[in-house]
Amino acid sequence: HVPDVACDFTSVKIEEVGKDIVRVSGGRGQPPTDMYKVCATIPDNWVSIQLMLIVGHNAADKARRTFETILARTRKILKGLKMDDFVETRFEAIGANHFNPNGDESGATEVVAKIGLKHKDRRAFGIYGRESVCCGVSMAQGTTGFGGTGVGGKSSEVLRVYSMLVPKTKLTCQVAVDDKRFEVAVPTQGGFPGSASQHVVGVPAEMPAGPYERVPLRLLCWARSGDKGNLANVALIARKPEYLPLLRHAVTAERVRQYFSRRVQGKVERFDMPGIGGMNFLLHEALGGGGMSTLHSDPLAKTFGQVLLLMEVDVPASWGLRARLSKL
Repeated sequence: HVPDVACDFTSVKIEEVGKDIVRVSGGRGQPPTDMYKVCATIPDNWVSIQLMLIVGHNAADKARRTFETILARTRKILKGLKMDDFVETRFEAIGANHFNPNGDESGATEVVAKIGLKHKDRRAFGIYGRESVCCGVSMAQGTTGFGGTGVGGKSSEVLRVYSMLVPKTKLTCQVAVDDKRFEVAVPTQGGFPGSASQHVVGVPAEMPAGPYERVPLRLLCWARSGDKGNLANVALIARKPEYLPLLRHAVTAERVRQYFSRRVQGKVERFDMPGIGGMNFLLHEALGGGGMSTLHSDPLAKTFGQVLLLMEVDVPASWGLRARLSKL
């Protein structure tokens, strides 16, 4: 049973009170809303994943060209059979700085090509699989290592998740015992006063005096990330309180949106958590549908925090952070 309550973590504080002991305080409960949170799943096409290992110079380019060639062949066959085109396709060169927005894939000599296909007729994957068998013997040299669900055309049904809010007054709650049903009264009026996040005032966003040197964010803060449907949630917590004003100045919602522009299609929101010296970023339309419906390699947004820590910012040289690069 999950209690119907609204949680307010805006004033949470974390204090170290002993060896391996911390005190967490400031969490508050608020009255529930007048809405139910509803999760619904529906069948939504079929999906197949194929993995290929490509080794050698220009490995990422070879992998991409191989995928494009096989896809073109498969589409030609599908058209001849009067079958529909793929609903969605996705190519990712894992190992060639795929996740790093500023990374260069040209120097990668070993990549795993992750190929995702989505179609309403699972027979299409068998056609793609048969066309891809020749990769290792008649296409780019250094291609090997088929894996995943690919060559045999194996597939699984996609279950797309829809999340929504439904007014409590629209539904009745019942308990069934054997062949009898009993209606259960549930408070429907709510009482939630509104999100406390909208009223939090963060520390001033200030840039300390220079001169400056450029360092990655990992020297200034910790990060953790996760998913909520098609949203990515990224939290940054300053390693020291004096770092937070600079972080608020340098790591804005707009800069995070630009940084993740290849992966995020929607807006980015920033929420302050001054009690723990942190900020929380909410990235909309970031996971290609999210959950079981996405072809992305990171459906749960676990990589976003670590990727954001690669972002570089200017800091006062007097902080001596650049000298610590090899230690953190």
